[in-house]
Amino acid sequence: MFFIGLALLFPRVVSGQSRSSTPKPPVSTGAIAGEVKDRREMPLAGVTVTITNDQTKESATIMTDATGDFAMERLAEGNYEITISAKGYISQVVKARVKTRHTAKLHIRLKSPVASRPAPSTSH
Repeated sequence: MFFIGLALLFPRVVSGQSRSSTPKPPVSTGAIAGEVKDRREMPLAGVTVTITNDQTKESATIMTDATGDFAMERLAEGNYEITISAKGYISQVVKARVKTRHTAKLHIRLKSPVASRPAPSTSH
C-alpha cells in the first residue's frame, strides 16, 4: 500500500524515469515548401530543388512530387538560396528566409527556353 502511494505521488521516479534537471534548448527550426509549375500552371514532377543555407553553405537536394510540390523540414533559422532546375526549362534561383516554427512558402513558375526562330528567307 505504501509503495502504491509513492507511485501515485512520484510516478516518474518509481517507474524508473527521472526528470532532467537541465531543460533542453528550444528547437529553432523551420521549413521551406512550395510548388513548381510551368507557365501554363501545369504542375511539374521530378524537378530538382536544391536548398542551400547562405551562412553554412550546407545544401540538400530534393525532387518535386507528382503534383509539383516539395518540402524540406527541420531547417535552421536563416537565409537560404533555392535553385530549381528541370530538363527543358530555364533554371531559377530564389531566396527565402526560414523562421522558427514557420514554413516559407514558394510558388515557382519555370519557363521553357525561347525556341530559336528560323532565319528569315532571303529568296524573292
